[in-house]
Amino acid sequence: MSSAISAQPGVTYYIQADTVLGSKNVAANLICTQNNVFKQNQQIVWRARIYERATGNELTNSAAVPAGLTVQVIMTTLDGKAVKFPTKDGKDTSLMVLGPHPPQPKEGQKQVFYWTAALELGPATPPGQYKWNIQIKDKDGKVVGEFAPIGQDIPTGLLTITPP
Repeated sequence: MSSAISAQPGVTYYIQADTVLGSKNVAANLICTQNNVFKQNQQIVWRARIYERATGNELTNSAAVPAGLTVQVIMTTLDGKAVKFPTKDGKDTSLMVLGPHPPQPKEGQKQVFYWTAALELGPATPPGQYKWNIQIKDKDGKVVGEFAPIGQDIPTGLLTITPP
C-alpha cells in the first residue's frame, strides 16, 4: 500500500479497480478483458477489490453489511454532470455487489471475488469521454474510501464511448 494512501486521514479502505468488457455484444473470448474504450450496445463492467486499511484484509459482505457500507461507481461527463445509471429489479445498478467471478467456473478455472457494477450502453448513450471513480460511504454518508483511475487528467486516460 502506498504511503500516500495510508497517510490520508479518514481513509478506511484501499481500492484496486478497473473496467472490463461485459458480456453484451462481444465475442466470448473478450468478456472480462480490461478496457477503457467501449462501443454503444456493449456493457461496461467495473470490478474492484477492497481492503481494510488497518488490517489489509479484503472487505467482505459479512463486514460491509453490518457496518452499513455502500460501494458505488460514479461516472460523469467532462463538464461534471452525473451519468444516471438505470435501476434493475428496483436496485440502483451503480451500487457495487460482491460476488464470485466467473460465476460458474470451468473445471480447473480459478474463481475470485470482486465488487462489480455494470452499465449497458444503449444506442441513446452519447458517445464521448467520461470520468469515473468508486466511493465507499459509511452509514452516515461519509466517504471512507475512494478510487479514481490514473490518467483522467489527460484525454487518453478517460473512459471512452464510441458509436457501434
